[in-house]
Amino acid sequence: MLSQDLQTLRNKLLTLAVINVFQPVERSFLIEQLESIVDTDHIDYILDELIKEKSLTIEKNHFRLTYKGMKVMIPRKGRTLRDMQRMEYLVQLSKQRGGS
Repeated sequence: MLSQDLQTLRNKLLTLAVINVFQPVERSFLIEQLESIVDTDHIDYILDELIKEKSLTIEKNHFRLTYKGMKVMIPRKGRTLRDMQRMEYLVQLSKQRGGS
């Protein structure tokens, strides 16, 4: 029983970490990112649990962390990875619009 609880906790933390870095995230993208490390058959259960715990919210078809969900993340590393991803996205967007 304890090992199952630890596995569920691990899966929740990994899901929150991926959403933290790439948010807003669609379910299909989330499964693609987690398929090698999390049993994706349980992803809907994990997402439902995180929504019930108010660590996660869904807006249209995208998942985002709530303030409570962000507090769970490792502060420095989680912010750094998220900021790097956002900067990469902004660079790509700028290039698409004719920037250098």
